[in-house]
Amino acid sequence: MSKVVLFFYKIAFFLMQKKIPLLPNIFNKLFVRILFGCYIGLGARIGKGTRIGYGGIGVVIHHRAIIGNNVIIHTGVTIGGTTKHYKVPIIGDNSIIASGAKIIGPISIGNNCIIGANAVVLESIPDNCVAVGVPAKIIKRNINIFHYRD
Repeated sequence: MSKVVLFFYKIAFFLMQKKIPLLPNIFNKLFVRILFGCYIGLGARIGKGTRIGYGGIGVVIHHRAIIGNNVIIHTGVTIGGTTKHYKVPIIGDNSIIASGAKIIGPISIGNNCIIGANAVVLESIPDNCVAVGVPAKIIKRNINIFHYRD
């Protein structure tokens, strides 16, 4: 199902890049938002191989967010900004963002990271770490992400 959501998003993103009026917004809102119950702002950069679990139910991604390759995003995840800062999160390659996690503000999540369920990430996380809690704290460093991926 996540491939379908990202397929529709990529069509809308392509139409936006070609500066076709109205059609990208209609396409994004109709297919991505209404049919699948998620919001991916037009302009978000989503890398190859990225998956959004369960069709993206409850996922919100800011239109300036950058998401690396092969990222797994579970349900109810928010990747967004704050009113105080222009910059928004950047997610590194091969990361896993568990259900309900919130990644907020001008921060970056390194490559090969795991963000635990319902974590609220307000500070940058370096490569190869596991972060959990509210606010999120690093509980494990130097992990091998392939021990956690399917």
